[in-house]
Amino acid sequence: MYSVPKTETIGKISLRYYMKELIKRIKKYKIALFILLIIILGIISMILTRFVYEYGAPQDVIIRPPEITEPVSPEEEENIISVIKESPVSGSTEKKFNDRINIHFNKPIDLESLEYSVSPEISLAFRTYDEENKILTIFPNVRIWNEALTYRITILNLEGPEETSIKSSFNYTYRYDPVPVDDAGESWLLDDDIDPEILEEYMRGHHEWEGAFD
Repeated sequence: MYSVPKTETIGKISLRYYMKELIKRIKKYKIALFILLIIILGIISMILTRFVYEYGAPQDVIIRPPEITEPVSPEEEENIISVIKESPVSGSTEKKFNDRINIHFNKPIDLESLEYSVSPEISLAFRTYDEENKILTIFPNVRIWNEALTYRITILNLEGPEETSIKSSFNYTYRYDPVPVDDAGESWLLDDDIDPEILEEYMRGHHEWEGAFD
């Protein structure tokens, strides 16, 4: 008579057999498996690189406390030169009828105290044509503005004749997109901030209104 092997014994024999076969196959195909592992790691690396490129690497969030500004006393307020109007408005993308910038202040200004920077670099002229010296006119000194280029003008310091000054530097951005010549006509004459000297020169040269400004 033959005895039937126990199920547990058969299972152990089968497991040993499959383990031996697996080890044999690994040894036989170890080079192919190594290459496959490299390919898998490369694909994972490409996916991670693409994810970081599109969404950016995680960054630490820095929470800064709000800036505390000291209150200004009425006496100090009286000595501060402030902007009350800009023509054209800083950052405006509307078409320009002329190349002038006019900044209106609440108090008279002294051009000799003016300090500024401009980027991109261009030589600028600064004038005050009004009697009260409250309107700062800015325009190119030698060449014209470059079209479709945004300039950033920073007024670093500006004082007045009565110990007044701006509280801090301020920025003005200007983009020169002129109105086409065919569309401009003489509509620029309606500008309230037009330079009086330019207006006078234009009238004398084009309309023979002699004595109109004498």
